[in-house]
Amino acid sequence: MEVVLYIGIGAILLGAITAFYFSVQTAGFKNQTVLEVEDGGAAALTPMLQAVRSATGVTGLARGRSASTLTLRMADTNRNPTVFDVVNGVLRVREGQAGVPVPLTVPRVQVTHFLVTNVAPAGTAAVLRFELTLASVNPSRRNEYEYSRTFLGTAALRP
Repeated sequence: MEVVLYIGIGAILLGAITAFYFSVQTAGFKNQTVLEVEDGGAAALTPMLQAVRSATGVTGLARGRSASTLTLRMADTNRNPTVFDVVNGVLRVREGQAGVPVPLTVPRVQVTHFLVTNVAPAGTAAVLRFELTLASVNPSRRNEYEYSRTFLGTAALRP
């Protein structure tokens, strides 16, 4: 009788330890997913803000207007124009007429929303507000791989 009791207690402990292990593992997957999206947002937004600050002008984006593509005029002819766009969920930048588009986002993260708005007051240089929503790529539809975040940034052309 005592042996059956000890086996029962052992089985309960083993079940609890197994459940705890899977809970910790799932939390680790979720943290990794969040980290990929957060890092991807910072890595994508930073070069856009820097490019705006070094641009000499904006093409095709009047004050108060929004667009899903940004074209910047640059003083450096090798970088003119600099174009940011989204194709198939990938944020890209192309510098110069002969430039090859370079992805700014990693394959495990996709862009679900990209909008640039010129919020400059009248009589001033362009001030651009960026809205960038990134989501983890989750073909398995498991909760621990599901995460999305909207990143906001504003940059002004320097006079």
